Amino acid sequence: MPSHTEGNFMRKLRRFVDMLIPFVGIALVLGAVLFIVELRIQVIVVILGILVIEAGIWKVAHPLLPEERRYIALRKEGDDFIRLIRRLNLAALELKTGGSPVAVQQVEQLRAEMIHAIDRMVKVAGKTQSEMDAAESATADRPPVYNV
Repeated sequence: MPSHTEGNFMRKLRRFVDMLIPFVGIALVLGAVLFIVELRIQVIVVILGILVIEAGIWKVAHPLLPEERRYIALRKEGDDFIRLIRRLNLAALELKTGGSPVAVQQVEQLRAEMIHAIDRMVKVAGKTQSEMDAAESATADRPPVYNV
């Protein structure tokens, strides 16, 4: 299991790479303009430099670096909760402007969904993906219990 220092190192490495890649692209462009005499090679190196700058801006190197997140299930639930907040705000704005019965029902439905989402967040909080997988496989081996 990675420690906090490993996570901090990866975070610093990502920031360093994020800053380094555009500077490498800028160096390529400036180097091509200042030091390369032949026009075709100069244009090729400038285009390559611009592509490297774009790669840095779009953070193309991130998939190449190891993932530092450990609580992926909680992150997913948090992202889903934010989507619910956005939907709630839209419904509340509709209520504020028109006050239709559909909007009232939608706000109540979103409220219930948010309560369920919080329950799911509590269930997955503090559990890594490997812990979640282990718990899921442990319950998958048990035969179902039927209430008669």
